[in-house]
Amino acid sequence: MKFAAQFMQFMVLIPAAILCFLPMKDQLTSPPKKIIARIWLVLTILIPVSALIFMAGNFPANYVMLPDIAILYLFYHRSLNTHWATSASVFLMVAALMSFPPNIALCIDCQIHPQETLLSPCLVATTVQFAISVVFVLLYFLIFKNHFSELINSLNSAYVWSATLPVPLIFILLNIMMQPQKYETMHVNRVYRMYVAYLLLAFFLFNVIYLIFYLVAVILLRNAKTEERVRLFEMQESQYLAQQRYITESAKQRHDFRQQLHSLAQMAQNKEYDALTSHLANCVAAIPESPTCYCRNIPVNALLNYYDHLFASQGITKK
Repeated sequence: MKFAAQFMQFMVLIPAAILCFLPMKDQLTSPPKKIIARIWLVLTILIPVSALIFMAGNFPANYVMLPDIAILYLFYHRSLNTHWATSASVFLMVAALMSFPPNIALCIDCQIHPQETLLSPCLVATTVQFAISVVFVLLYFLIFKNHFSELINSLNSAYVWSATLPVPLIFILLNIMMQPQKYETMHVNRVYRMYVAYLLLAFFLFNVIYLIFYLVAVILLRNAKTEERVRLFEMQESQYLAQQRYITESAKQRHDFRQQLHSLAQMAQNKEYDALTSHLANCVAAIPESPTCYCRNIPVNALLNYYDHLFASQGITKK
């Protein structure tokens, strides 16, 4: 019975692994089936070993869980194509989220066994802990799979993800520090009610903080896309105006072409070859240059002509 309680306590690693990989479904280094097989193998070994270590030692489960988290993160990061800041941010966020079920189970355990300590969780409490973890997976499944996954695919800034790292660390440390070593302290005055109030408030703040982060990130990404489109439209407008100028000048040249031919004919008839040569050179020099056609894609061609004109205006020549 004791081993079953300890075993169930570490089963929370399974729903945590699901939430960790859901937003990273497009960042996997291997096919999903191989990743699932590997993580299943690792957890099959890690969970019972951790339960045995916890039974043999006289220390809280967090002392075993923290090394497990470090091992799992190394495996997690090697399974992804993302920057370490991105993987660490997602991993710690899930770890912070999964630090709430043990505290909720502790509230139940201290009511069932008020004389026990943190070193002796019961099977009922650890089963409730695992059940709440599964409920969390169901609640956040679509959010992580769709919205958070899209954010990770679009937001490639390691600095932004690094800035989020302190948030889950704070929640993890607070949830660990708030756990009483002896359950009897939960029954002193209003400690139990304050503990429950803390859990509700912390869980609410956790969700609000990440909701704000998501909304701000989405707004910034949309603004960046809008600026990129405006920039492209400006380049296309510049190319369009250049083409319009070319068309206008070409029309003027065609209008004057007949008179130029008449003048050339008179020069040739009068054998004014020097004047004829000079006049022809001036005509050739007056013909405007056509915009270069780099490719048939109009936006890309406009972009290349824009930078070509920009480089020419700055005195930058092609080698």
